[in-house]
Amino acid sequence: MQTAKKWTLVFRPVLVVVVFTTWFSTVSASPTGPRELQPFLIAGVPGADCSNPAISGDIVLFEDTRHRPGTTVTDVYGVRMSTGEQFLVSANPGSGVYDSSPAIEGNIAIWQANPNAMGSIFGKNLVTGETFDVCVQTSSSELPNHTPAISGDLVVWRKGSMLHGDIWGKYLSGGDPFPIMDDSLASEWPEVSGDLVVWEDTTWSGSTGTSSVRAKRLSDGRIFSVSLQGSYPDVSGNIIVWQQGSDIWGMDVRTEQEFAINADPGRQTHPRIDGDYVVWYDEAIAGISGKNLRTGDAFCIPGTSTPGDIVGCTIVWDKGNSHGDWEIYGAVIPEPPTLSLMILAGVTLLLLRRPLVSGDSP
Repeated sequence: MQTAKKWTLVFRPVLVVVVFTTWFSTVSASPTGPRELQPFLIAGVPGADCSNPAISGDIVLFEDTRHRPGTTVTDVYGVRMSTGEQFLVSANPGSGVYDSSPAIEGNIAIWQANPNAMGSIFGKNLVTGETFDVCVQTSSSELPNHTPAISGDLVVWRKGSMLHGDIWGKYLSGGDPFPIMDDSLASEWPEVSGDLVVWEDTTWSGSTGTSSVRAKRLSDGRIFSVSLQGSYPDVSGNIIVWQQGSDIWGMDVRTEQEFAINADPGRQTHPRIDGDYVVWYDEAIAGISGKNLRTGDAFCIPGTSTPGDIVGCTIVWDKGNSHGDWEIYGAVIPEPPTLSLMILAGVTLLLLRRPLVSGDSP
């Protein structure tokens, strides 16, 4: 018993030295600048292009030219990151129909297609294999449908021509398509989170366009201005992000207060957001930069391209390789270990504060 107690007395200071040495070395080893993340290959096809990725959970969708290499005619494919298994999503491989602009939520894939030179939105349940119509252009007199996005069972998209477009939506659980914004402006690039929809408006003066960002809460129908000089918006929860000039900005819609996310020298473009993480293209590093809005933790992936999508801690994008083919890449944002080490250190200190039992001696 006395031997065990003596070993305990020796072990306590050794434990605290190990914990604090590990903690200090971890903090000291952290760079003063953003953490550099390590990219990994998700999908690629020799002689073909894979581009425009979208992610949900373990599945990444992307545009793919493998059935018509050397052309811009794309199909939509998917890949399970855990296994590397690739699978066809769209229903027109090699037919000359452009299937593009994929979006995904859980097991539901959405994309746009142009059969008979018309613009329609289709969907597919990746579990059952069922393909379904979201909004189909049935004649050339109707406006085409483009660039869908999905959140829950709500799909939104742009309906219109090059110089004029409206934002439409449909609940997959039932009901007809409905207009979300159908005024005289050219509205495009819709994104959705819950019942909050954001999009970019363009006001044309001759051949010159001025972009702005607006949003609508579907639950109460309220439309509000986000930025009079913004473009490329995205939304997650109550946070909207966008590009404003050469900087990245955000707004909390609960307070409608704007805040700068990144205003560093150099051009920052095309932000994407999910939860606390915002990523964007940073021309200074010719790659992706990002930030955790809650902690301020910054990270980067130099030598990439515009971020395609982000879900949780996983970022996906497309990039050309040395053979001229485009591939899909990803990177995972690791959680910093400092907090867990500090907790362990705290437990060690509590052990050290325990009083010695009678009969013990240092």
